[in-house]
Amino acid sequence: MLELVRDRPGITVGEIVDVLMRVDDEQVILLGLRDADLAVASVESLPDPLDEQVWGPEPTAEDLAEADRAGQAAVQDALGAALDVALTRDQAANRIGVTPQAVSERRKAGKLLGLRRGREWRFPAWQFVDDGTVPGLAEMIAGWPGTPLALSTWATCASVDLDGRTPAQTLNRRHGPDQVIKLAHSLADAAW
Repeated sequence: MLELVRDRPGITVGEIVDVLMRVDDEQVILLGLRDADLAVASVESLPDPLDEQVWGPEPTAEDLAEADRAGQAAVQDALGAALDVALTRDQAANRIGVTPQAVSERRKAGKLLGLRRGREWRFPAWQFVDDGTVPGLAEMIAGWPGTPLALSTWATCASVDLDGRTPAQTLNRRHGPDQVIKLAHSLADAAW
């Protein structure tokens, strides 16, 4: 079993059990179970996850307040950056050849990504191409586990999973929508 784990990093316990269930040799199964018992024993010997010597002291109210301020500032910075290159509703309508009301309906239906600026909606430019929206946009919006701002930020950042391209750039490539949607789903799975 140790060779199996070495050969397949990231193998799950369920996959190990499946492999052991297909083995006919009772001695091999017993060795595998012995190895599993050793693994459980080593996990049980880990320090208490609440141990202050391991994790440090509990944060103070001031620490938490400062972390909250820093988080809010980061969100405002990201929102500002996204809105700087976003289109108004009228600009988005002109870009894709529909009425402003149709743009609002597409946003409500999850077919366009919108961010609020005061009382009006802005539409991040990365989701538009010359004659419409990037392929797979609605599926990506539907499968995204986070906020619209997080999706817009993710879509415009280079990704090693996409050979250094941004998800927005990849959506316009052959087989790109499948790649990006698969990646977005893997992020959604990891979020749970």
